[in-house]
Amino acid sequence: MNAIAPPREHIGGNFEWDQKPTCCDLLIAAVDEYRFVFVSDVTVGKDNSFYMMPLADNGEVIDEGGFPIHFCPWCGNRLHGKKK
Repeated sequence: MNAIAPPREHIGGNFEWDQKPTCCDLLIAAVDEYRFVFVSDVTVGKDNSFYMMPLADNGEVIDEGGFPIHFCPWCGNRLHGKKK
């Protein structure tokens, strides 16, 4: 297994929002505090892409490919957000 090592500005907590997602507070916490929802530098339309990387309990990546998410896992609303 590989330790997760995306660029520091690529993951939650290391960038500023231009337009913070408004769907629910759990998504913001997953990005900014818990850092298991990642925000890509890639944009689709006017929003950045969101994705999740499955991690083991020790923080190592289980699946290096990860998977994109388009809807909030908690409230089900479409994800909209833009990094500065």
